[in-house]
Amino acid sequence: MPNKVLYVNPQQSGYAVWYTPPQEVPLFFASALGIPSGRGKVPAMIWKAGREELAVYAVKGNKKPCSKTKLFHAPYFNIYKEGRVCMGTVRVNITEAARLEDFMAQWESYFWNSYFSHLMSEFNPVTENIVQLWQEQVATDSPFPVQLLKPTNFTLQNLLT
Repeated sequence: MPNKVLYVNPQQSGYAVWYTPPQEVPLFFASALGIPSGRGKVPAMIWKAGREELAVYAVKGNKKPCSKTKLFHAPYFNIYKEGRVCMGTVRVNITEAARLEDFMAQWESYFWNSYFSHLMSEFNPVTENIVQLWQEQVATDSPFPVQLLKPTNFTLQNLLT
């Protein structure tokens, strides 16, 4: 199993939970936001996905998380307060025969290659202005400012049950 896998529920309607360390990724923003698309540094993330739904969270640091690791709201647009991602017009097409590595790679690709366009229910997932945050992240080579992350009421353990 890939090292970034944290949990797999193999049932028919199962899901996988995995971790990605802080990284630099391509970021695409709808023009109405006034944020230029470009590369930006993002925090470490926890991903939870089934075949038709994705939820994402942020974590502080760069070590592989454990069950007691505190989760933070993922600092992006298009994400509901509970972590579920609004995929908008992205056509999710993951086959039942997909290997775990391909499954995770497809979800990451769907997420990073879609356009961030709006906040969900006016929820701002960071403590500062999210538009200004991403304008700065795309314009500079600065590490993601994890002190701006808002905590959730979850630990990793909550996602595994």
